[in-house]
Order: sequence, then structure tokens, then C-alpha cells
Amino acid sequence: MADVMTPMAIRVAATLGVADRIAAGTRTAPELAKETGAHAEALDRVMRHLAAVGVLVRDASGRYEVSEKGGPLRSDHPGSIRPFLDIDGAMGRGDVAFANLLHSVRTGEAAFTAQFGVSFWDDLAADPSAGRRSTRRWGTTRWAARTPCRRRSTGARSDGSWTSAAGTARSWRRC
Repeated sequence: MADVMTPMAIRVAATLGVADRIAAGTRTAPELAKETGAHAEALDRVMRHLAAVGVLVRDASGRYEVSEKGGPLRSDHPGSIRPFLDIDGAMGRGDVAFANLLHSVRTGEAAFTAQFGVSFWDDLAADPSAGRRSTRRWGTTRWAARTPCRRRSTGARSDGSWTSAAGTARSWRRC
């Protein structure tokens, strides 16, 4: 349950649009690296890991396919989770800040600020498009089903958000 490699590898693949690029015909790590600006060998190591856990399929010639399990990483998949995993988006950055949860527990300070040097809200204000990339599905039925149900309590704001222990913004819906 404490494995960090697989979730981060999935987030890196989502951020780089690997599943979309594979679906469009780019099949090898060197080709994908060239398109994404990534380091070919490092990207191949991540993709091999994703193949080992069943997100991708790799053939003997080093060409990749997206498995059924990896389908939701595609932007055009009906159950796409790519926007929620994009490390460059607001939600992804908020989740990455949880790497500093121990800092928050020890000090009471926001993990997001410790990770990125600014508060979540200041970071979002500096790049509003990051919030739009991450949250384009907020308000849909699919998002509502994934949004925690919370009764209004301390920390909950009238705009439908709350701040987590790591100092990141989260949405809530009324029960």
C-alpha cells in the first residue's frame, strides 16, 4: 500500500499524454520522448514499469500499446482520469504536495507551500489554466460521484471547497 513508483509513473504518463500519443500511432519510447521532450531512456524505464503492472503492453520490438487497464489515461476515453492525474494541473500539484505531509503534521503548515513555495491559491492564481486543465469535469455527474460528501464543517467554504491536511484545496458536495 505504500508503493509510490506506480502512482507517480501513472501520473507522469498522464502528464505527458503517453496514452493519447500511443493511440495516435507513436509507439516507441524514443519516439514518445522526442514528442514530449522527455529523456528517452528514463521514459522507457517508466513505460516498462507501466507494462509490468498492466497499464501498457510492450512487445519484443519495444513498441507499446495501451492496455484495457490503461485506457482511462486517454483523453478520449469515456472514463478518462487524465485531467485529475496531470502533475502540471492544479489537482496533480495538490496531490504531489502530499509528499510533504509529514512537514504539515510536524509543523501545522501547509504541505503545498513547503513543496512549491507558494500557497495553493496563489499558485492557482498565477496559472489559472492549470485549474481549468485539472477541473474541466467538475460539476459533471461523473465528478460528483467521485467528490467526497461532506456536511458543512470547520474548514469547508461556501464555494464548495475545503482545505485538506496537506493545505491543498479539495471540493466537496453536500450530502
